[in-house]
Amino acid sequence: MILSEDYLQNLLDKTIPQIHSVADCAVVLEGSIAEGFGNSSSDIDFLLISDSDADLPTMPSLLFLDGRRVEVRTRSVRQLAEQFSAVTADTRDHVGAVPEDLLNRCQRLLRSFPLRNPDLVAKVKGLMSLDDFQDTMREWWAHHARQSIRYALALRELGQEEEAAAWTEAGLIQAVKSWAAGRGETYLEPKWLPMQLDRIGDQPLCDRYRTLASPEASGLGTAEYITAGVRLTADLGVAGAEPDPERITVARAAGVTTWQTGDRVHVVRDKQDVFVLGDRAARAWRSVVFGRPWGA
Repeated sequence: MILSEDYLQNLLDKTIPQIHSVADCAVVLEGSIAEGFGNSSSDIDFLLISDSDADLPTMPSLLFLDGRRVEVRTRSVRQLAEQFSAVTADTRDHVGAVPEDLLNRCQRLLRSFPLRNPDLVAKVKGLMSLDDFQDTMREWWAHHARQSIRYALALRELGQEEEAAAWTEAGLIQAVKSWAAGRGETYLEPKWLPMQLDRIGDQPLCDRYRTLASPEASGLGTAEYITAGVRLTADLGVAGAEPDPERITVARAAGVTTWQTGDRVHVVRDKQDVFVLGDRAARAWRSVVFGRPWGA
């Protein structure tokens, strides 16, 4: 941590009298400061844990103490258990559908620093294996990286290289976050990614990512950047986004129909959204063959 435990305990002593707290609750420090990131302007994030089944308020209390913004959340053990259970259930169904806020809440607790009642803190943290959570984060980021790179490859085939480069940049961030999560760096906020990579240490993949962190910083042309980014994404362990036009197809979406009135083509979605296509867009729409690879 970048702040001493004595300072945090003193700040907590000033915080507790100003909020509605639960007797004998546990208290942890969450967020960037608990992770060892943060700076002099970073928020102080306290979580109060009640050993009960109560429905405690979900909205945080906000205070300003010692020149800092202090955010205080309260949760019961039951509420925290339900958070962990929801992650486990959603991961079984489809890891990419797990809400980011839910993952963030669980991650912050699992990597929090105990300030009061450490036995209760240990009990709550024991509700989910940190190794299992790291696997979930690795797979979650990989899913989003895969989708981003697929968008990039599709846009490149359509000749939209600037947009493809932007999706490549997004996919690279997600891919390296997946790779870092597999090495214990599960903090979600991307702005601390450089410090996470520094903590992982001297790794060739880290150096390659830093070189390709953005199209502008890479010094490469757009086409070269996309190619290099797609290759690095695969090397970071994200499979299923191979640069093969034969694997890119257009599928028909449910509830979408085409309606022509005179020379004007309309696309109707879900019986409520109507898109009126210009001549060029109409020709492109009419030329699409659903299910046929673009490379065919």
